[in-house]
Amino acid sequence: MMGTMAGDATDGLTQATNISVVIEASLIAMLMVDAEGRILLVNSQTEHLFGYRRDELLTMTVDQLVPERFRGGHPALRAGFFRHPAPRPMGMGRDLFGVRKDGVEMPIEIGLSPVDLDGRTYVVASVVDITLRQRAEQSRREQAENSLRRSMIDSLPVSVVATDRAGTIISVNPAAVQLLGYPSEELVGREVTVLHDPAELERRTARLARSDERRTGSAFATIVRAGRATRQEDREWTLLRKDGATVPVTVSVTELGRGGEDGYLLVADDISVRRRAESTIRHMARHDALTGLANRELLDERLAEELAEASTTGGRVAVLVLNIDGFKRVNDALGHRGGDALLVDVAHRIEQQVGPRDVVARLGADQFVAMLREPSAPASDDPRVEAILAAVARPSDVGGHALQITASIGVACYPEDARDGAALLQEADLAMNAGKETGQGGVARYVPEMLERSRSRMDLEAALPEALANGELTLVFQPQVELPGRRTVSVETLSRWTRDGVPVSPAEFIPVAEQSDLILELGRWTLLDGCRQIADVNARTGRALRVAVNVSPRQFQSAYLLGAVEDALGASGLAPELLELEITEGILMQDPIAGVALLRELRALGLTTAMDDFGTGYSSLSYLTRFPLDTLKIDQSFVRRLGTDPADAAVVDAIIAMAHSLDMTVLAEGVETDEQEAYLVSHGCDIGQGFRYSRGIPAEELVAFLAREP
Repeated sequence: MMGTMAGDATDGLTQATNISVVIEASLIAMLMVDAEGRILLVNSQTEHLFGYRRDELLTMTVDQLVPERFRGGHPALRAGFFRHPAPRPMGMGRDLFGVRKDGVEMPIEIGLSPVDLDGRTYVVASVVDITLRQRAEQSRREQAENSLRRSMIDSLPVSVVATDRAGTIISVNPAAVQLLGYPSEELVGREVTVLHDPAELERRTARLARSDERRTGSAFATIVRAGRATRQEDREWTLLRKDGATVPVTVSVTELGRGGEDGYLLVADDISVRRRAESTIRHMARHDALTGLANRELLDERLAEELAEASTTGGRVAVLVLNIDGFKRVNDALGHRGGDALLVDVAHRIEQQVGPRDVVARLGADQFVAMLREPSAPASDDPRVEAILAAVARPSDVGGHALQITASIGVACYPEDARDGAALLQEADLAMNAGKETGQGGVARYVPEMLERSRSRMDLEAALPEALANGELTLVFQPQVELPGRRTVSVETLSRWTRDGVPVSPAEFIPVAEQSDLILELGRWTLLDGCRQIADVNARTGRALRVAVNVSPRQFQSAYLLGAVEDALGASGLAPELLELEITEGILMQDPIAGVALLRELRALGLTTAMDDFGTGYSSLSYLTRFPLDTLKIDQSFVRRLGTDPADAAVVDAIIAMAHSLDMTVLAEGVETDEQEAYLVSHGCDIGQGFRYSRGIPAEELVAFLAREP
């Protein structure tokens, strides 16, 4: 036994000695560290790399060789390695940095090798300074970029001559060599003026000097100024080839650096070729690449021209902003190619409905603008507007898929709404967004209240986070009662906000929250507080009310929603079967496959789910059968017209029959009258909700409400 222990100790000492010898003999920096980060062994290369003496290093931890900005997280990384020690080759993992004694940081690569000595694990780290390598790589990249730029210029079909600020040629491309007939080595170093017809250059230089006494009258200044002129004829020159032939060209000049301090770029071409090239370039710069419509630059120009003319003639100009409703769904379903094909089709349809002097532009994504001259009054009733709306709504065939789309159009008019183009575009955009809020496929005329609402929304968005933090938001609960017994079986949570003593409508602040991440925080709070309050109501009344909570599109994400639900149930103690989540058809149809999977996960937790506002969206039985839902809520717009509109009554009857065939509970929203209730009872509706029974009430009033029930 004694002999064995002595042998083990001797082996450990021998192994440690061998490691020390290997480390010292290494041509790169190596050091051995224990699990606490203490440096136990180093070699001379480590001293050289980090600038510390060996005796200093052996009193340090490896964390001290890490820049301070990374130092806080280093112990956790080291602990993770020692929990699962395994060799890590050089260059594997993150970008790493070391810090020298003088405080200079350096990029490094590290290789790690675990070593077991006397039953303890250590790590031997090999460290290489890769500063020079990175500089070399950066240099190679810069050379490649310069080579690419050079290749691009060389590949241009037009002649390009680069000069210094005084007009000495420093570089030419192959097209210039071919045009002028000189080898490049004969051109570089010469004055660019020697390539011009001397008589022409002298004449134009003198004319320029007479017209502007501040000019020095230098020949090169004449070329530069002419090359930047707006009229093409001012840029026409006669160049001299090496063989003495003359070449009529246009020369365009671009400054390199501010005021040409880095020189100039002269682009020359035969007039005929130049004209064709300029026409193509102008079109590309001023038109949308996908649809060929005018872009923002050309639209602004044409709009300014029309407004200037209208201001002198007393004319009128209308600006339309058009947005395709639900375009994201097309992109998601058919991909970007399908979406692009639809945009091209819509662009063509819009163009066919306007006059020859009207302008149609695409500003990006699925947003189009039309400028109409002399519109009807009001402009929203102009036949061209209705024609555009009808043309867009015609069925489209995209890649074999039949699409039926609608558009929302906002209209603003000069001079009654605004007197400049930017304001008209802003107002038409506001009108379009306002139209989307009221329903798809319509035309909305700008009114000043829209701008006020937009500013109010911005104000609400800024105030809402503080309102959440300060407890300005509260919940009320609207009873949902059995039919025909009128006994409350569940409640729906409704958010309320009182700001500076004034109620803020949910119709105002909920949409604001949904357009940002605020809806996630608001939704989590609603779930938690709703579950907590109803758990308390149930405990006080001995009832087992279910609480229904609305879920927005941004909340309907697996990781967020499941976590929020589990937190709310855990904190409140509410039984899972007493929580119901209300989801609209549109949310589920954004991604039906993911929607089905998430509904199943929620059901596995014991929750029930309801489809809210049924009848206002897809309302398809084939879709409905795919989703594991428990409750179907009939939208209040159908309930409101029961007894007055046979068509709505037929829809309600069909929904009840369809839901019951799928073993789903049916809840009718917006019940307000005895007649509506009687109709729903007679046709087998299970639950009613609305002012017929109660408005939304605080939890304390809910307790009293329940106490009055039989």
